[in-house]
Amino acid sequence: DILVGRGSKHNDALTFRVARGSDIWFHARDSPGAHVILRCPRKATPGQEAVLDAATLAGWHSKSKGEIVIDVTWTERKHVRKPRGAPAGRVTVADGRNIAVRMDQARIDRLYATAPDE
Repeated sequence: DILVGRGSKHNDALTFRVARGSDIWFHARDSPGAHVILRCPRKATPGQEAVLDAATLAGWHSKSKGEIVIDVTWTERKHVRKPRGAPAGRVTVADGRNIAVRMDQARIDRLYATAPDE
């Protein structure tokens, strides 16, 4: 499952109340946007395609959406912290890694075609 935050308060709730420590957290690097969570069982390694799908959604739901290639930071949720007094949606990341994703419209269309209805 891939979960996408919708706004700063929803990003906080998704990251700090819904996501588990072993889930993978994604966010477009240096750009406002959605927090994206890839559900991942403890001690399991997500597949490369699942990571690419989640990173693509993080890029798609960011202010960098119009770029051809977007850098996305990702890490396990347990490495994401909220600084004291920080506004909704603001976090710090330890042990973050970056992935450059190409905004592939066919991939985005496939992800939304298979998404469950809200």
